[in-house]
Amino acid sequence: MACNHKSVRIEGRRLFLATCLGATLTAALCTGASAAETSLRWFTTASTSTNHVAALQLAKTIGQKDPSLNVSVHDSTGALENMRRLVDGSADLVNMTTDLAYNARHGVGNYEGKAFPKIRSLLTTGVLTYSIIARADAGITTLEDLNGKKFSPGFTGTSTMVAVMRELDVLGIKPDYVPLSLRDAISAMKDGRILGFAKGAAVPDASILEIASGGPIRLLQPTRAQLDEAVSKIGGTIAFTQTITKGLYAGIDEDLEYSQLGFGLFVGTSSDLPQAVGYALAKNAIEHWDEALLGVKGFKNADPVKLTVSSATVPLAAGAVQYLKERGVDVPDRLVPPEYKP
Repeated sequence: MACNHKSVRIEGRRLFLATCLGATLTAALCTGASAAETSLRWFTTASTSTNHVAALQLAKTIGQKDPSLNVSVHDSTGALENMRRLVDGSADLVNMTTDLAYNARHGVGNYEGKAFPKIRSLLTTGVLTYSIIARADAGITTLEDLNGKKFSPGFTGTSTMVAVMRELDVLGIKPDYVPLSLRDAISAMKDGRILGFAKGAAVPDASILEIASGGPIRLLQPTRAQLDEAVSKIGGTIAFTQTITKGLYAGIDEDLEYSQLGFGLFVGTSSDLPQAVGYALAKNAIEHWDEALLGVKGFKNADPVKLTVSSATVPLAAGAVQYLKERGVDVPDRLVPPEYKP
């Protein structure tokens, strides 16, 4: 019996289903394929990014554990592009940040008048803070000293650029912004064309190390009062403190407790994702997390269940809720979407 392959659009999301028509629906009748196949497009970030590598590994493992799921991974310019794709239906899964998702869902900040209440979180993969640095010879020791100074708030199109500019705006600090690509920003810091730079990054960060190789740097951070003010006014962000050890970067002459705003990194989708598909994705990603991400720096041994429930700023995908509840996880009511079916 022949198999009839269909491409079906479900509320703006193209889900490609292969079904066998006849008295019995078996894999054998479909020449070995599963009875129903779902293809999903996952947009991440730059192809050289660790987050992109992690997505490739997760997608591969998901497909191996459940052959009915075919997840193709694509690079992108970052969270801003990813949100546009999620809204227009050209992506089914996207790398996203909790602050940007919060803004989009509630129609605030850079999404004022363009609310997207259908955004959902499938699972959180990590927490990312950003670092704000200045050349040590620039006479800049506080965030306020950035006023009027040439400063790259993060490379163009990234959520870091949006987050840093929003933080400084809330605090009334107005640098002379110079948006640049990452490579151009590194060069401009080293030769003095800009005096400050921001980067969403783990510690140590290769880009900041490269900048510091050209001369000492200073890490700039808000005061406690500024940090509290920023967190209270910027939805979807968290305050995060980490220890920068002496000598980690040139110019850091003693251990530093560095506090800055941060955000959760998660796999975003929309309420259009069928619950059964979301369940299969969440189950296979979480249960095979360490296996999939072996050797991917910063991901192995993370706790995606804890991160997903503790850091989400938008409702979870219905399938993720189903899977977490089956594991006995207490999912807060605010994270349960209206489309979830027990």
